[in-house]
Amino acid sequence: MLTVSNEARDYILSKKGTIHVIDNGRAGACCGNFDLGPSVYLGKPPNDTEYCIKEINKIAVYVPNNFYLRIPLMIHVGSFLGIKSLYIEGWKLM
Repeated sequence: MLTVSNEARDYILSKKGTIHVIDNGRAGACCGNFDLGPSVYLGKPPNDTEYCIKEINKIAVYVPNNFYLRIPLMIHVGSFLGIKSLYIEGWKLM
């Protein structure tokens, strides 16, 4: 399940009003495989035909068609040196 925090919702609505999620997929290394997890960005995706639109906490969220969540994730807004950005909390690499 994917949710959007109230703080993130307010930030998204003050910007473009929509977000899209990118599934970064699996990566391999000498020690094994791990999943890099999803990323979140403001605005519509470049190729929206590969996405479905879900309304989450009054936000239009573009999610990849093959995106499957095994664990609950929440989109938050963070700030570093006064610059705000969105991030996903709850992802496990392994």
